[in-house]
Amino acid sequence: MEYLQPAIDIASCNLACGCDIKTNIANKSLCTGCGTCALACPTRAMTMIQGRPECNKDRCIKCGSCYQHCPRAWFPYERIKKEFNL
Repeated sequence: MEYLQPAIDIASCNLACGCDIKTNIANKSLCTGCGTCALACPTRAMTMIQGRPECNKDRCIKCGSCYQHCPRAWFPYERIKKEFNL
């Protein structure tokens, strides 16, 4: 069953998943509510609810398009915290 491990890793929502937008961007107050992630999603799994991204995990194919198109995904959050002593 080792041959299934890559698929299991992807399904476990730890690689290129829409929920990464939620945990790495929205939950850290980096999201500007621009909706680029929702527009980039080929399956419409990402939606904007009250200016915040929400991911329908049943529709998400874990392609990473939402995360790649997000203008805040590149944001060096840890570096900024370190430089400003936050």
